[in-house]
Amino acid sequence: RTIALLADRDRLLLLDALNEAFGERLMEHEQVVRAQVTTAIQLPADRVRGIVGPWSHQYPDRGLPPGPAIGFLQETLRWWDQHLKGVDTGVMREPLLRAYVSDSHPPATVYGTLPGRWVGEPAWPSPAVTTVVYGLQGVPVLVRSPQHTGVDAGRFVPLGNDADLPPDQREEDARSACFEFAVGEETWVLGRPRVRLRVTSEVTRGQVVARLCDVAPDGSSTLVTRGVLNLSARHGADRAVPWEPGATQEVAFELSGAGHAFRPGHRIRLAVSSAYWPWIWPQPGSQAGFTLEPAGSFLELPVRAREADSDIAFEEPEHAGPLGATRGVAADGWSPATLDEPRPERLVVRDVAK
Repeated sequence: RTIALLADRDRLLLLDALNEAFGERLMEHEQVVRAQVTTAIQLPADRVRGIVGPWSHQYPDRGLPPGPAIGFLQETLRWWDQHLKGVDTGVMREPLLRAYVSDSHPPATVYGTLPGRWVGEPAWPSPAVTTVVYGLQGVPVLVRSPQHTGVDAGRFVPLGNDADLPPDQREEDARSACFEFAVGEETWVLGRPRVRLRVTSEVTRGQVVARLCDVAPDGSSTLVTRGVLNLSARHGADRAVPWEPGATQEVAFELSGAGHAFRPGHRIRLAVSSAYWPWIWPQPGSQAGFTLEPAGSFLELPVRAREADSDIAFEEPEHAGPLGATRGVAADGWSPATLDEPRPERLVVRDVAK
């Protein structure tokens, strides 16, 4: 959920969530921008602030997983009192962007609170973030993923439920072409990773899916972020250009924004697939897959300096008291009832006989 708080036409506080399919708007451009506002005007640093947390598609004070929750209402009052009442609340002395960098953690579909720390950025792009390029190694590989690749993607719009987050990615990785890089020292990633891939396709349409995973010494694979490119839109989303069968081209695209610390001894895994159902509707003919040439293909990570900001702190969440309303019974004695059994959060059935 991206929340935009306007004090007037040109003073804006933005809050964004990393653990949802369409988060990361605060990291999309070279400056923190006005999001979900039709004018999309870029604002100078003295009129805008941003907060990016690990939340789902919920308000960040509700205490729904994943946390930590923050005092969202207090932050809104600080912003509005500053710009509508002229009260110096100190909100403009906060960093331009406050972002949460989570620690390495085992894969799980729900986390009450993700371990990590807050960091403050005086500008975006941040002077503390450097692009580190990893070259892919190996021989050309045919990427022809089964159409059920993506079954362990997690919920498209997570709402703080028990089955929101992606489970262990090992089965998804087995259906993908994987490239790994050892982590010698703790590596913080903050921003939007990018891939540049040399692709050969024998069909006119298709899609490329890239997932960035944190692989622990025990082999478990935790999804950090992901991205997808419709090959027909490789020259821009404003036009469709069919692929020339048999041609080899370099394609590049960004993954969703991430804040994550890879632990020493872990491995950074880039997993590339040709399918991601049910998140991505397969292009006609895309079941043929494509050939990926590691030579000339790269993963670009926005690596941040390992410096937490101990001065960043949020108040505990506050909420209004309950209204005292209760579900009543109609005069004829009728009351609402649920006839169906509760449905499971997410149920995956595999028929091993087929």
